[in-house]
Amino acid sequence: MSDETGHEPITLQGAGPLLAPPVVPEKPRATWVWGFLLALFTLLIGMRFLVSPEPAAHGFDDASADSTFRIALVSRQAGSLLSTRASSDALKAPSSRELKEVKDKVSPFAKTDTLAATYDLAIGRELGLEPDPAALELLEKGKPEEAAIARLYRDVPLGEDALATLEKNPPEGFVGKVVLSHAKSEATGRTVRAVDDVDVMKAGLGGLLMIGVAFLGLLVLALSPVLIKAFKKAGMIGPIERPDKSTGDRMAGRTVVFIVCFLAVMSFVPIALQGRLVTGVSSVIAYLALIGLVGFLSSQPFLGKGDTVREVFGRSDRKPALALMGAMAFAANIPIVFLTALIGTRLFPNMPAPHHPVSEMVGKDLNPVTVACLFVMVGVMAPIVEETAFRGYLFKGLLAYLKPVPSIALCGFLFAAIHPQGVLLWVPLALVGAMAAVLTGWTRSLLPAMVMHGLHNSFLLIVGFTVLGS
Repeated sequence: MSDETGHEPITLQGAGPLLAPPVVPEKPRATWVWGFLLALFTLLIGMRFLVSPEPAAHGFDDASADSTFRIALVSRQAGSLLSTRASSDALKAPSSRELKEVKDKVSPFAKTDTLAATYDLAIGRELGLEPDPAALELLEKGKPEEAAIARLYRDVPLGEDALATLEKNPPEGFVGKVVLSHAKSEATGRTVRAVDDVDVMKAGLGGLLMIGVAFLGLLVLALSPVLIKAFKKAGMIGPIERPDKSTGDRMAGRTVVFIVCFLAVMSFVPIALQGRLVTGVSSVIAYLALIGLVGFLSSQPFLGKGDTVREVFGRSDRKPALALMGAMAFAANIPIVFLTALIGTRLFPNMPAPHHPVSEMVGKDLNPVTVACLFVMVGVMAPIVEETAFRGYLFKGLLAYLKPVPSIALCGFLFAAIHPQGVLLWVPLALVGAMAAVLTGWTRSLLPAMVMHGLHNSFLLIVGFTVLGS
């Protein structure tokens, strides 16, 4: 029997007519979301260059000066406890060289900035140098507490009123503690240290912790070929899978939604709760709101499909082994991060020093609730939020269009570029992001990356509290 064209249908012996293969419907695409994503990242990275990472209230890097001043005095105090050298060798000590470097950077601003003038005079006193007349003159024209500082460093007797004024309104940061120690030393006739032996002991413990973790990291790096082979044999590591382009577009869209939600929630909630709660609590609430909002929006269909938390998180079996991989990756990354950060600061000494809002809080007197909130934020919530966005969404989206290596590199770079620490720490932060992407690709789970990220942040916070904390 012929068909409508008059041709006989093709048949095989003993079989009916051949049927055409089923048509697979093309998955929906949305390449336009990549344009939105590119615009958002361009805006965020541009803001890092246009907006100074240091507080804008001062014309010099007071955050860097404050931390370097503290570390140098801690080093000097440690040296005085461990050494019996004559005081004539004091200016040859490494701590004094660091103080000289800080003073050289501060001095150009001492004629116009009262806080810079305070640093200049306080560091000069520690080094046994003559006070800068321009700095003294600037402070004498300022507020009562600033005039009291000028009087102190002119070696004019302070008097009880001036000392009380300084104690009531000391300068911001660690330099205020140093100025008060100089004032009390003059008033009592005995040496009052800004850094005591407890501070030195805490800094020593922080240094030992850094050395211990770095040594453990070197050991993990040396054994990494054996460890990777063992994890592969145990079925914990596999090849990095590349999703289809429809999934890639959907993940790019999820990343856009995340960035918009992050900017909105982390801007609005802390401002709305400012002054009503203990410092840090409002940020924890903002993170909780962000996690809930992003989880809800992720489950909503986009390009015909929603993504549940379980799907984004990936495999959840064998959690202890996945967590162990994250902990080992953290240790292996630490010596590399330290080395690249050190090289960056040596190669580009004139670039703005790394800065983060949390670093400003670490050097201050904080109540236990704020300290607990800081650890919850940096050690738990930030890893959950950032790994979901960068490795759960963005990395999968990049893999749909790029091979694994460029996807890992680009994901690490974008992760580093939007952080507030500044350009000097882009390479170390990119290495952290790249390692997290490798873990996610190998294990098909976000758990190792979250563990590594949380340990990294918590470790740096602990070191910050031991070395810089008051």
